[in-house]
Amino acid sequence: MKKLVTAAALACLAVSAPAFAQDSVVFQANWLIQGENAYMAAGIEKGFFKEAGIDLKMQRGFGSGDTVKKIVTGAATIGTADLGVVALGRVRESLPVKCISAEYSYSPQGFWTLESSPIKTVKDLAGKRVGITPGNSLMVYFPLLAKANNIDPASVTFVNMEASALLPTLLAGQVDAMPGFSTVFPLRNAETTAQGKPLHAMPMAKNGVQVYGECQFVTEQTAATKGDMLKRYLGAVVKSWQWSRANPDETAKILSKAYPELKEESVKLNHVAYMDFVFNETSQKVGLGGFDMDQLKRTWEAVKEAQKLTQSPDVSSFIDARFLPGRS
Repeated sequence: MKKLVTAAALACLAVSAPAFAQDSVVFQANWLIQGENAYMAAGIEKGFFKEAGIDLKMQRGFGSGDTVKKIVTGAATIGTADLGVVALGRVRESLPVKCISAEYSYSPQGFWTLESSPIKTVKDLAGKRVGITPGNSLMVYFPLLAKANNIDPASVTFVNMEASALLPTLLAGQVDAMPGFSTVFPLRNAETTAQGKPLHAMPMAKNGVQVYGECQFVTEQTAATKGDMLKRYLGAVVKSWQWSRANPDETAKILSKAYPELKEESVKLNHVAYMDFVFNETSQKVGLGGFDMDQLKRTWEAVKEAQKLTQSPDVSSFIDARFLPGRS
């Protein structure tokens, strides 16, 4: 009887105890929470992060530059920012940050204008006013984008403003263009078309500059001291990517429920577009979240040329891929 009681007690403890002590993790997005973050909301809702011992909270961002600052200062644990911005921060400012996972196999960044505008190409931006957020990743590549399209970078006037003001300011005709992601364009274009103001997109990737997009990154201290947590976190991220790709309708419903201002149809449109940047030929080659070293080199060369840098660091110093599933 004593053995039976002890076994029963142990069984109860096994059922009630979590697999891991929950690590509190704050994820800093680089922009507004939207369809591109739906996979993460789904992972939280479906328990993927909890099962991995991660108590995950998401918070919105204000551009890649600001996200890097928040990670460096400890305001958040893990962030998403343009890989070029992370690399630039390491080289220019010796910021102790590294990418632990690629998200976008190539950058979705570019410019948006009104369809009614005479601006149809990047070259047409000469002499125009462009709204921009401080630290926006587009500014890292703009000199190179300008060169590829035979335009003097100094001929474009950039106006700093809050992220939430960009689209309203463009629609009001107070600026001529704004930065915008290809992943979000179908959603925003549907919204503005309903207002009688359709948009026109000019993605970098289709205008002479194809480089890595966003990566997930942490400080070197986090990588050195919280490796087990990062492995569990990235395992949950990959699981969330896979599940949300297979279940776009439910994924959209989950994010819309968490953020009622986001309509399910709009979230799904954004989410599906985002998945193409995660699941593609590059991710098939190097694995979800993995890094293609040749493309990483091309990305740095683009940053180097665009920013007129002389440094030639080992590009492997920008990343730490050992926390990805299946890595050691």
